[in-house]
Amino acid sequence: MEPLLAEIRLFPLSFVPQGWLACQGQLLPIQQNQALFALLGTTYGGNGQTVFALPDLRGRVPLHAGAGRTAGAQGGTESVQLTGGQLPAHTHAPRAAAAATATAPGGALWAATTQPHYGPSSQVALAADAVTAVGGGQPHANMPPYLTMTYAIATQGVFPSHDGGAGGEPFVGEIRMFAGTFAPGGWAFCNGQLMPLAQNTALFSLLGTSFGGNGSSTFALPDLQGASPVGVGQGAGLSSFEVGDRAGAESVTLTADQLPAHTHTAQATGSAGTAGNPSGARWAVSRRGRATERLYGTTPATTMSGTAVAPAGDGGAHPNMPPYTTLSFIIALQGTYPQRP
Repeated sequence: MEPLLAEIRLFPLSFVPQGWLACQGQLLPIQQNQALFALLGTTYGGNGQTVFALPDLRGRVPLHAGAGRTAGAQGGTESVQLTGGQLPAHTHAPRAAAAATATAPGGALWAATTQPHYGPSSQVALAADAVTAVGGGQPHANMPPYLTMTYAIATQGVFPSHDGGAGGEPFVGEIRMFAGTFAPGGWAFCNGQLMPLAQNTALFSLLGTSFGGNGSSTFALPDLQGASPVGVGQGAGLSSFEVGDRAGAESVTLTADQLPAHTHTAQATGSAGTAGNPSGARWAVSRRGRATERLYGTTPATTMSGTAVAPAGDGGAHPNMPPYTTLSFIIALQGTYPQRP
């Protein structure tokens, strides 16, 4: 079956067949590829005078144009490094002992004392290292489950037209990737548009209302705008997916429950305190003249106010898009009706 010029297909091979080229962003001379250039232009790069570029899908998922993205746009990352502002807002309420049994803070807890060492509200901050920092600021993986194959574009084939001439007859409802700037005759972009049922009975009998529509006068085409397709079914260790399911998000806002379990160890000095004001200071051994004062305990008995340790994180969203290249997915409105096996 002769392909459409600029059509993109997947090949699980170690080579690309003759008449096709791997989608690796390579520059082609316009002079020798005028028909293909007429379809792609400089959507994917090139100077438009002597050369133009093919789509670059190396290590990237194909994303259908729309939802704020134009054909040829690239984005997404393999990993994401969170900033402090993207941590969910959270606090750490200190633990305290019922009675003071120790004079030195090392390995101990705040404790109940006979003197008023604690206050009802937060007014000043201790030194920044009074509570240890946790986390290494390392990026986390941002790639969905994937299987690597080669995307290839047809450099020979039938030149698609707006009003027909779609090459070898496709199956009704078949979806192909297309790098051109228009949907050929007999095809439509997968933009979720409503189709009149009366004029598309064959396609409706295949799609039904899996993608929308009222089922009596209209049905919807798949909406792949800003999205990439995933296979139906349930892979090992993965969720189950049915035809028409739509999910995922371009950005994610974590909640406090999604933070990895962690603690912040309070830092202290084992020496005698030198200041009475806690502002900018650290916990220390308290002295009354030559005697030391018991301020710390070793057995957790209660929880102090959550405001005793300053909250962290602003609850900002972080990006959730894998590396992608934007092109078009088109669906066949006409063609051979597929037979069930």
